[in-house]
Amino acid sequence: MDTIYLTDLHLEATLGVPAWERALPQTVRLHLELETDLRTAGTSDDVADTVDYAAVADRLRTVAAEGEYHLLEALAERLATTVLAEFPVIAVHLRLDKSGAVRGCGATGVAIRREAPA
Repeated sequence: MDTIYLTDLHLEATLGVPAWERALPQTVRLHLELETDLRTAGTSDDVADTVDYAAVADRLRTVAAEGEYHLLEALAERLATTVLAEFPVIAVHLRLDKSGAVRGCGATGVAIRREAPA
């Protein structure tokens, strides 16, 4: 299978376990891999035959900004579910990084892989 990837996409999200942490949106970094078949697009050279990664980025920015999440895991699940429901992909791998969550640590986060229903 082929892969389209986006790295270090900045999303603004309201998240955190304590209420004070959810008082203002925080920036999280998304690293995304989309499994799909790119042969048709490679032959046609037409964006209509592939996954428009600018559209994916825009959609995920909107999803992140619209909700409120206690856990990074919940945001990751929502992002993966959105991609699988709205774009022609077989599977999605995503990693979300949240800086400053643990003192002395550059970033903490989660990584998940989800597949489209068979």
